[in-house]
Amino acid sequence: MRYYEVLREKEKLLTQLLFRDNSTGQMDVYTIVIVLEKSNKSLGYYDILVAQNDIGTKYESYELLFTDYRTCFTLRRTSDDRYALW
Repeated sequence: MRYYEVLREKEKLLTQLLFRDNSTGQMDVYTIVIVLEKSNKSLGYYDILVAQNDIGTKYESYELLFTDYRTCFTLRRTSDDRYALW
């Protein structure tokens, strides 16, 4: 099941992630909001991705290092300098 809601005027993406708990077999649903931001207003593209829970109390910022905009997104989490490939 995939659910996406895109708010283009605010550069936001609302999505739900499903995780299966292998010990119980239960599916846990997490709703997250992904907000695109620019590190510099003069940039013609968005290079910061902020993932937050649906009520905005917890969030993580990621810096976009590389993308081909189709299959690969290389990100760096700014809080602990960890890298991720999406």
